[in-house]
Amino acid sequence: ITNYINKIMGGSSSKEPGTVIESGIIGSKDKSYITTVIQALYNIPSLKDYFSKKLYNENPNKHLSILFNKIVIKPLNKINFQEEGKNILQILKNEYKLNQANTPGEFLIQILLVLKYEEKNILNHNWEEYTLKTPQLLANLSDNKKALDDILDKNIIHFNTIFSAMFFGIFLAKRKMQNITNVLYFYNFYCVYELSIPEILKNMENKGKIKYNDEQTPNIHLIDCIKEMKETHIELFNKEQCYSEYYIYNTPNILIFLIKRDLENYSTFRGKIIFEENIDLTQNILFNQNNQSNKYKLISIISEYKYKDKEVVFSSDGKDYPFYKAVFRGENDNFYYYGKKNSTKKWDLTIDDENYFHDILIYMRY
Repeated sequence: ITNYINKIMGGSSSKEPGTVIESGIIGSKDKSYITTVIQALYNIPSLKDYFSKKLYNENPNKHLSILFNKIVIKPLNKINFQEEGKNILQILKNEYKLNQANTPGEFLIQILLVLKYEEKNILNHNWEEYTLKTPQLLANLSDNKKALDDILDKNIIHFNTIFSAMFFGIFLAKRKMQNITNVLYFYNFYCVYELSIPEILKNMENKGKIKYNDEQTPNIHLIDCIKEMKETHIELFNKEQCYSEYYIYNTPNILIFLIKRDLENYSTFRGKIIFEENIDLTQNILFNQNNQSNKYKLISIISEYKYKDKEVVFSSDGKDYPFYKAVFRGENDNFYYYGKKNSTKKWDLTIDDENYFHDILIYMRY
């Protein structure tokens, strides 16, 4: 579920001022896919407390944590998000040998994985791949309880930390391989719950759940996407086809959804994802840890501008827009976005945004 997206929507481009482009390639001049992620993280209260109160146990080897501490303790008007973005990229490249991300989703996942690693210097190996290479763990995959016990007993150190409690949950992939009689239960950790909308839409169309003509824009509800992930579908896993179902086993305090609109061999999704400001996931989670609340409120959105040009973004009203925009919940529970010189402007929660697609939804448990 946390595979990186290495492809950006392609299309024609133009440099004529005022030209409206429906798709294109993001130019090197726009770094909003980086700055919007930092802005969204900056406005998460528990994350600010984690760094400002030094809950990560500072030491010189925690390069990204030290930098984030410096960022979150600054007042808003003192932060140069472009410069801090460069600093983060440099750490990810030089200290952790990570390639530069191309989208907010990729960049956010890189940051969260590295910060989790830095809390206790724990390597972030892929548990699914590890189980397939370990005979005893592989044998236990056909037993739901044993597979769960394995990740909790042998890999719990990845989860039992302050940072992980904020951002990491457990998901379950049930897979029926063609050459294996039993269903296999793959448990793993996630920091971003990815929803591959083109595939979900196609599955829902095939089942008759969504019907529309060529002139209509398909609308899909966020909760329906989660439900559809739980239903059986065919996918390629470990180089062979299998029947798969995905479940949210439990949730972190900060729950992040990545809306993937582009998928190889599928048409790019140009429709709308419908979501609420407050959601209750009780019916969509397998395990309710310590009877904790599964009610969440929206605290941030990262959205992608619908009309792109190679170098600059233009709009019909003559104003320049960044490719990505971060919106966050601020004073008096209102939503705001960043204007020029880090000024904040009030923003009305708009699900059907005329100028932007919503790419990342960040919720907080309440």
